[in-house]
Amino acid sequence: MQANLLIERHISMQFYYKWVLFFLVAILLSACQSMPKTSSAYDVVEQIKQSDQQLKQVNLSSVASNELDYLTESAAVLQALERNPAFNSQLQTINLSRADIQQASQLANPDLFYAFGVANKAYRYAIDFPIEALWLRPIRMKQAEYKAKSVSYQMIQIGYNLIRDTRLAYGQVVIARERLQTLEALYHLKNVIYQMVDTKQQLGEISQQEVLLAKSAMLVASRDWEVAKIDVKMAETKLFALIGQDNQATTLAMSQQLIPACEATDVSNIKALALASRPDILSAEMTVMASQSTSKLSRSDWIRVTASADATSGQKTGHTLGPALRFTLPIFNQNQGQISRADAELKKAEFDLAAVKQQAALEIDTAHLQYQRDCLDWQQLHEKVLPNALQAIRFSEEAYQKGDIAYLNILESAKDYSDGLLKEVQLKESLIASWSNLMRSKAHPK
Repeated sequence: MQANLLIERHISMQFYYKWVLFFLVAILLSACQSMPKTSSAYDVVEQIKQSDQQLKQVNLSSVASNELDYLTESAAVLQALERNPAFNSQLQTINLSRADIQQASQLANPDLFYAFGVANKAYRYAIDFPIEALWLRPIRMKQAEYKAKSVSYQMIQIGYNLIRDTRLAYGQVVIARERLQTLEALYHLKNVIYQMVDTKQQLGEISQQEVLLAKSAMLVASRDWEVAKIDVKMAETKLFALIGQDNQATTLAMSQQLIPACEATDVSNIKALALASRPDILSAEMTVMASQSTSKLSRSDWIRVTASADATSGQKTGHTLGPALRFTLPIFNQNQGQISRADAELKKAEFDLAAVKQQAALEIDTAHLQYQRDCLDWQQLHEKVLPNALQAIRFSEEAYQKGDIAYLNILESAKDYSDGLLKEVQLKESLIASWSNLMRSKAHPK
């Protein structure tokens, strides 16, 4: 009888050891699954620099070592990527997503229950381990990996937007200064005309009304000149804020070569490349894949299966160690709420992807049409409008000197020419904006 008990105990212990060994091996295999490699914040910034078409054409090391009193467009872009506080704050979401991957890769620690022995009561203990983590861990890691990739692509797109905004701000400073110079020249021109008209009035050759008209035009030009000085300060303040630099620290000279050459652009090729590789589209695709993993996870992560080594009872000592299982009984619900929510989030992510693609195509078409319009306007302005206006001024001045026309005709001719010069400045700003949007669509991560 005692021999049979020993044999049964030996068989039971063998079964127990095999059961423990099985779960130890499963835990080790699951724990050995390596974490996926994801981009760091530094990697993302370097990727942005290398994938931008215009930055690739310059020597980044020489640009970064420029003297402080001269700021090129490329140097402004690099400073924005390195110093812009809002961008650096958003870059930290990359570290957060990497931490989420690390969190998803961790196995839950086993729980130990221990009851101290007292009089007439033996001590007890039990060790619990949630074994559902063994098959849920890969799904959670894949979900976190897709989310991390989505965040990386979002940061790349935000970096491209920052580059575009910096180029626009840089261009606005240059254009504002050019507008200031134009208005200053127009003021001096109208002041000369006013002095000439005032001299003629003193000689009795013209009426007081023409003098008042000339003076009014000169005063309006003076007002526009003063307003333009404030516009320059506003544009400089915006640029310095983007590049994270104190605008009171130094006076910077701006490079002038900003206006893109009006050349034929294959918008279909740009659009095809953008729809296949734009970071915001890739981010939306990663969000769809993460939602698919979430939907898959919602169908199984609510079931709890706990493996236990339980020693809360025993015939002899009161704490004989033995295997046990604890698991969820799906009686009242089968997680329908979370499953429905996950499926809805997946559907929303798919619609968001379609919307992002549609928005990208619209932005490219709009920027291309605006670029074509501005190029046509630029060509007409320089080939016809400005030359005709300048010639009209010369004819008017000659006729006025001879007394053939009134001063009002000179004012009208000068107004047409000044409007043309201001239109030129406005077109430069519009060309920079439309070209920057097209270049943002041409940039793509490697």
